[in-house]
Amino acid sequence: MDVCKIAPGIYQYTAIDDCTRYKVLRLFRRRTASNTMEFFGAVIEEMPFAIQ
Repeated sequence: MDVCKIAPGIYQYTAIDDCTRYKVLRLFRRRTASNTMEFFGAVIEEMPFAIQ
């Protein structure tokens, strides 16, 4: 999982599975713990397999 600032006020959260290269990506206006937890929930929900 990675977070990077891509423009003023825009942060890209990305998770990539090493084996399948399956990606989950979200954009947020702020880099906060709340947004991180929301993204982590999206990763758990969208990945087609269990996360270890």
